[in-house]
Amino acid sequence: MESWFSSGIDFHIVNSKLLGEPTRFQRAVSSLSFAYSKDDEVNRYFAELELLKGVPLSYMVPDTAMLPPESLRIFYLDPNWVTCLLDGGLSIGRHSTQDIEHDNMALPGIRTVSYANSMNVRNLRCNAALTESEPQQVRTGFLLNSQLASGWPGLEVRCYQNGTELQLLRLEHLTDSILLCIVDGEMEEIEFTQPNQSLYFGFNEEGGEIEQDLVSLKEGEVGRSLDQSVPIPFRNKDKDFGVIDIGNLICSILQELGDNQGKYFSAVEFASEMIYKRCRCRIQIKRGKGDGI
Repeated sequence: MESWFSSGIDFHIVNSKLLGEPTRFQRAVSSLSFAYSKDDEVNRYFAELELLKGVPLSYMVPDTAMLPPESLRIFYLDPNWVTCLLDGGLSIGRHSTQDIEHDNMALPGIRTVSYANSMNVRNLRCNAALTESEPQQVRTGFLLNSQLASGWPGLEVRCYQNGTELQLLRLEHLTDSILLCIVDGEMEEIEFTQPNQSLYFGFNEEGGEIEQDLVSLKEGEVGRSLDQSVPIPFRNKDKDFGVIDIGNLICSILQELGDNQGKYFSAVEFASEMIYKRCRCRIQIKRGKGDGI
């Protein structure tokens, strides 16, 4: 099976200062050949470094005061810092000035290839379709330290730029309560959604009133949240009795839905209305005049 990694090899492009020295030139080509190996493990190692895989949390957050409990910190991924990180990865087995020259010559090419390969690191792990889109020049992310991360390990995250969803490159718990996210592009909005597996029947209770939010059942719009709700009727008009008056509830739902009804209203549609709507929170990022967020 063909490797999903790109090798990006072009051994005809070398530093011109070596052209007059055949011996060193041959050694440089040999070194580059190894550096651009099609070995999946080598390429995966550099692609994961692009996403800070293996970087200790204390390097990203040197002081705990920078990421206190119940906080969210947005960041840009500094390409110069990542280049230094990859240079550290290349330093294994570096013993002489010649090794340094070879590594310096190989690093720009390795960075280009690993940057492109990092687009598919998460897709491969999630058994998702591999992307062939070109990576953007800017990458951003966030660190979330919250009970939101520990309470819902399967928390769903989506990031947007100009209304377009950005590709998630890494979404991983660094600790039980700290979540790291890196996306391809400059995020402007972050959306957190309660995991699908936590769905159940339930209602909202505010100010002593128990209500159910409604969703559209209209063809082509099924599941779309509506700014409508119905009170939950109880038998004997006693909510402490705890038995719902299903007949009256169905009548209330159909009356409130109006034009948002579907062709049928069976047990399936009723269940769709009774599912407790997942909690969803969208955060809009506002930037100042400087580079900070």
